[in-house]
Amino acid sequence: MSWWANNSQVAEAPAPERDRREVLMEQFREVETKLADLNLEIAAFRRKHGISTDWFQRIVRLRCETLPGRAAIEAEWRGMIARADRLFPTRNKLLHEIALLKNGSSQ
Repeated sequence: MSWWANNSQVAEAPAPERDRREVLMEQFREVETKLADLNLEIAAFRRKHGISTDWFQRIVRLRCETLPGRAAIEAEWRGMIARADRLFPTRNKLLHEIALLKNGSSQ
């Protein structure tokens, strides 16, 4: 008798794979949560520093005591906007994939 003929160990059944749409929806919810949290953070930052922006999110007006303080506020603002700019394409890609799955399954 050879070593491969001994079947004393029973292979475990693999866990069922999750539905692709479920996975995409979970990822979408995570990105939406991150965007909502960031939106709250941006709104609080706006109120705290009295920030007004133009259409392109450039600071037009803000309340600040010193010039170096203004530079720090602008740097933090640009960082928050950059984080949002990185999250939106991810969100849109997930929405597109979900729509493709939905349209593919209904045909």
